[in-house]
Amino acid sequence: MIKPMYSFAELEFSSPLIRDLIAEKSTIKPLVNHFFSEENLIQAAKNRQFSQEARITLQNVLQRQNETLNLSIETKNNIDRITDENTFTVTTGHQLNLGTGPLYTIYKILEVINWAKKVNSQQEDIHMVPVFWMATEDHDFDEINHLHLFGNKVEWNHANEKGSIVGRLETKGMDAFVDEVFAKFGDEQLKGKVQQYLSAYQKANTLGASNRMLINEFFGDYGLVIIDGDDQALKKEAVSIFSTEVTSSVILNAVNETNEYLSQNDYHQQVFVRPCNLFYIQPNGVRDRIEREEDDFTIGTKKLTEDELLEEIKLAPERFSPNALLRPVYQETVLPNLVYVGGGGEIAYWLQLKSSFEGFEVDFPLLKVRDSVLLMNEKLVDTMNEFGYSLMELKMPLDDLLKDYMLKNQGDVLSLASEKEDLVSLKEKLMAKAMSIDANAERFVEAEFQKMENQLDKMEKKFMQAEKKNHEKSLKQLSRLKNSIYPNGGFQERYDNIFMHIQNETIIHDIQQHLFHQMIEQPVIHVINV
Repeated sequence: MIKPMYSFAELEFSSPLIRDLIAEKSTIKPLVNHFFSEENLIQAAKNRQFSQEARITLQNVLQRQNETLNLSIETKNNIDRITDENTFTVTTGHQLNLGTGPLYTIYKILEVINWAKKVNSQQEDIHMVPVFWMATEDHDFDEINHLHLFGNKVEWNHANEKGSIVGRLETKGMDAFVDEVFAKFGDEQLKGKVQQYLSAYQKANTLGASNRMLINEFFGDYGLVIIDGDDQALKKEAVSIFSTEVTSSVILNAVNETNEYLSQNDYHQQVFVRPCNLFYIQPNGVRDRIEREEDDFTIGTKKLTEDELLEEIKLAPERFSPNALLRPVYQETVLPNLVYVGGGGEIAYWLQLKSSFEGFEVDFPLLKVRDSVLLMNEKLVDTMNEFGYSLMELKMPLDDLLKDYMLKNQGDVLSLASEKEDLVSLKEKLMAKAMSIDANAERFVEAEFQKMENQLDKMEKKFMQAEKKNHEKSLKQLSRLKNSIYPNGGFQERYDNIFMHIQNETIIHDIQQHLFHQMIEQPVIHVINV
């Protein structure tokens, strides 16, 4: 029987590092200031320092960046309140995946919305604003140029220059992508709903502007505030951060020390650290890595001294872009943030950064691992109950799962386990005789028995293939069940797109309400019937 909620430990979900963070183990304590809890969030609000000048700058940026959107009253109110000293943010972020990309983008945004809503309903002294940080400066186009619908990959073909930051890419040529998405829907009413959302890619000129419009269409009514870090005014606020990274290699030194600690405790390091963790954005939008060479720096073929690089940071900070390790520091510099919500991979690299934040003298936020969600319908639930497999068992590779099913239903006929045991027993007897003769005889017996073992494996496989015909219908059902929960070998939320559920007009609201009413401080895996 499927449960409505699972812990990460039950399904061996995420990495040992993240599971230990959730369990608040002592080995994780040096990597955070405090573990996430509502009590610690309230305390963080009392300690968080953020100047009025920075608040005014942030408000001006948000008003300018969002001026073309049809903002809800809730979002306008949140932007207006940014200048209040008791207003803080709870933030998540993501790449500019087409159509919001995998389902977990939806879930992480709903989580910041729900935590802001919960705190605001219980606290009079502070106001929380849910923020979505668009990762417009990422330049890995292949990671964001597609979405998956009903097992198919729908891709946007764009002849961009390699290394171009994705937020500035022009959306011309998007019509073919939109048409291909439409083709996946037979119902004209559903196509109309999809058109309502995807029109963002035809109304706006850049991918960044399109994604802002699309995210606002999905979540604006919940008061979500959308921010783009690729902004001159925000980069100006980070001049000291960028300059310190150049002069002191804060990230390199601090993260190397943290990585040593992670290795000592058998934890995986999520992100590779470099001597300089800054990029330079060329006029054509290409992002070049800034490489340190002893006392000098290179940007492509251009060489600069440290003083020359610092002067350019001072005069044109908008030309500089933080990498994955420096971006969190930049983000927390320009936002009055208390909590960062992210998936396991994201939080893993934030856990590399506490000492880096200390080196930059920037407040390190509370870290919240987002909840995960599995969307099910009655048909899937019935099929799962019929086969009797748990969510954990369904994680098996498909071939192993189908083999397991046939062995359970026809095991005595198909399995050659007893014959293999008999072969092992015979082998041991003959090996004992061979050892008394000479080494060559021993090796000969070993080789011949290996051939026989291989032949038994082939026979068993042949029996399985023949038996598949007798269970063809059931095996197809089992395959569909597994692919619905673990498509392409991964968890549903990391593959499927929200448009697969767009026939339910209230799908976002339904998920939001479920997650809000089931909120607990530690992340879990929700099973939601839709």
